[in-house]
Amino acid sequence: MVVAQNFDITECRLAQEWRRFEAATNCHIVWLLEPKRNSSVTHYTGIMGHPVGQGQLAHTLFAFVHYAFQWSEGAIVLADIQGSSGRLSTYTMGILIFDMMTHTPDGDSGVSDHGGKGIEKWSDQHDCNVFCKTLDLAIGEDDDEQD
Repeated sequence: MVVAQNFDITECRLAQEWRRFEAATNCHIVWLLEPKRNSSVTHYTGIMGHPVGQGQLAHTLFAFVHYAFQWSEGAIVLADIQGSSGRLSTYTMGILIFDMMTHTPDGDSGVSDHGGKGIEKWSDQHDCNVFCKTLDLAIGEDDDEQD
C-alpha cells in the first residue's frame, strides 16, 4: 500500500482578544490564525458531507478520518477537510490541508460541531476504501469497536 506523501496539515495558532468586557463577562473572542495560502481550494469533505473521493490523496485522507474515528472509539469525526497547493515542510510543493473541524458526541469542539448528528452522517456516508481495508479498520455498524 502506497499512501499519499505530498501533503502536510497546516500549523495554526489561536489568538484570544482581551478587553474589559470579556474580562467582566468571561466571554472571549478567539481567532484561528493560519499561514497565508493559495486561494484555489479543493474541498475533500464538507461539514456534513463526506463524498467518495478519487485518487491517492483522497483515499489517504478518508482512511485517516476513519482511523481517527476508530482510535477515538467513535468520539471524533474529522470534517470540512480542505487543501490548496503550497510549499510543504519538506520544502517541496504539495497540498496543504487546513481548516479541519470535528464532530464529537457532546457537540462542543467548535462552532460547526454537529455532535451525534455529524458523527452519524459520516457513518452513513463513509465507504471504506482500499486503505481502510488494508489497515483493517472496522467497517459498518462496528466502526467504533476495535477488531
